[in-house]
Amino acid sequence: MLAAALLLGAATGCGGVHQVNVTRHVVDPSTGISVALPAGWRLNDDLANGPGAVMLSTYAVRRPGDVGETPPQGRTWLLLWDGGPIWALPGWARQLRPLPWRLPAENGYEGFGSARRVVFRTAGHEFLAFAKGKTGSDVLAILGSIRVTPFGRSLALVITRRTVEGVQVWRVGNPRSGRRLIVVGCPRLARGCSGFAVTNRLVNGPAPLAADLWVIQQLRGREDVLARLEHQLRPEATIRLGSINNPDPWTRRIVALAR
Repeated sequence: MLAAALLLGAATGCGGVHQVNVTRHVVDPSTGISVALPAGWRLNDDLANGPGAVMLSTYAVRRPGDVGETPPQGRTWLLLWDGGPIWALPGWARQLRPLPWRLPAENGYEGFGSARRVVFRTAGHEFLAFAKGKTGSDVLAILGSIRVTPFGRSLALVITRRTVEGVQVWRVGNPRSGRRLIVVGCPRLARGCSGFAVTNRLVNGPAPLAADLWVIQQLRGREDVLARLEHQLRPEATIRLGSINNPDPWTRRIVALAR
């Protein structure tokens, strides 16, 4: 296995003494991705590239989130994206191959500049990786060490929609989850309200979610439809928005609750 707790260097000196390059296991809490990092590597905060992104490097990244940054001479920059569990992706994802034995040739990519790009499957998920700068055996060892924590395995983004007696109901997140939430944007007959801005963000998939999130953008006063849905799902909570002051904090709260 490429993943290892220790990477042993070449023997040095006499008497059978070995130089040991200790690898530490690091977990990114926002994605649930675990990797084994050799000495000198670090995990960088990378919220700008989305909830499934993990940025690793052998130097202090100057502009976290900027995929155009060129690493200093002899240093390495590595960006991972977790595309989600294979079962939650379209059929093409089942044809993905495992991590190759070597990285592809360097190429130019819009926004990135010169980089090596590889798409592969591991731990039941699809991953996309871009590597820039010095790309030695450490890069493949790190990619081969990827594991997904129980939290990471709970995250998925499946978006479906159906109509129940004229009311559109969206389902977003992990349909296999036992945790269910209902969010109603505009409960009354009015065609629009400020709560619609929150539900509009939710149905466009802001992030992979651990919960099974059911979203009604406009209920149009059909409380009977909502009551039947609550009886069927037994949700942890039903969040009714209506008129709100600022959709952004509400969206963040709901996404945090659903993760």
